[in-house]
Amino acid sequence: MTTSDDRNETFLKGPLLQQGQRYDESLESYNKDWRLGGQIYGYQRAAETLIQHVLEHGAYSGRTFLHPILYLHRHSIELRLKRLVSTYGGEWPKTQHSIAKVWTKAKEVIDQNLAIACDDLERLLFELDQIDPDGQTFRYTSNRQGEPINIPIAEVDIRHFQNKMEEIDIALSGLEDMLEQAITAKWEASR
Repeated sequence: MTTSDDRNETFLKGPLLQQGQRYDESLESYNKDWRLGGQIYGYQRAAETLIQHVLEHGAYSGRTFLHPILYLHRHSIELRLKRLVSTYGGEWPKTQHSIAKVWTKAKEVIDQNLAIACDDLERLLFELDQIDPDGQTFRYTSNRQGEPINIPIAEVDIRHFQNKMEEIDIALSGLEDMLEQAITAKWEASR
């Protein structure tokens, strides 16, 4: 039986991944202390980089990169919501890949610590969940039963989508900051 330690020992010794020698030519590997934040930021920046490429190079790139852009942004949001719940609510949400379900858990954590309305953010998150309820729509052309997955729009306004992703990012950043302050204040008051 292969253990986690066995996998860790051989991870960077195979033909696919090798330990980098120079920082400027290497991608940093996984460090458990910042891995999740790095993944969230990495997915988000990768989507933004592809969007910039599409805007500079036109429609052909847009057709090629649409689904990766949508998936990368969606996945960064899913991970960010899960981090919010696990950081401020105590446990990683076991809700598979539903943004709506993870948001419901995040909203419980927010409501326990803050008196704030999140209606605009919630609308955007629920719309994203309606389009891609299980993290599969932007990744695959068909579902597990082999049926085609359709996005009910012929063209996506990529600038508009990017603006909405930025709105979500700003709202979640603000919530994380406010939660950190509220929880720190509660902890200091209890001392």
